[in-house]
Amino acid sequence: MEPTLFTIPTAPAPPVHYRDQPVTHHCGEYVYPGRHVVEGDWLYPSPEMCRDDRPDGQWIANGQVLVCRSCGLDCT
Repeated sequence: MEPTLFTIPTAPAPPVHYRDQPVTHHCGEYVYPGRHVVEGDWLYPSPEMCRDDRPDGQWIANGQVLVCRSCGLDCT
């Protein structure tokens, strides 16, 4: 019996648009330089104001980008 091969989907993800502003912290916690925020209508207007410190996020763009559910910080 031959082994089953798993493949990564090759369909392109929907475009993700990022805000053009630096991120200094998320919920008071350190954020690596260069992190971006996905544009959208989020509960909090910026990661600096976000109060969502849950360890999980929300996958968008066909499961290719992980963001904070409350502010849109790219955590991928």
